[in-house]
Amino acid sequence: MLLPQPVPSPRGQHTAVFDGDDQLIVFGGVDTKEAYAAPTVHVLSLSQRRWFSPAVAGEGPGQRARHCAAMLGQNGMRTMAVFGGRCPTVRLFEGLGELLVPMAHAACALK
Repeated sequence: MLLPQPVPSPRGQHTAVFDGDDQLIVFGGVDTKEAYAAPTVHVLSLSQRRWFSPAVAGEGPGQRARHCAAMLGQNGMRTMAVFGGRCPTVRLFEGLGELLVPMAHAACALK
């Protein structure tokens, strides 16, 4: 059974990427009122069966939905590459954003 806090708000049009180890990283999307979700990172530890929201640093890819993402890298630090998508002020993103994801369940750095 999953622990109830801090479960991300219900959403769609987000990405959920497995880090290849133990974490499912959720980013972006829109909520049930079709408002864009805050550009926060939510992580599900599969072994502990609980959600957490890691501390983040940097600017990151920003608020978006309808984007795609993939996990890259190995050996201690992985990058979740985020491409494309939409936000309230930009119809279509062209650039690539990054979320640096440490293998230890501690923090993420946004680039």
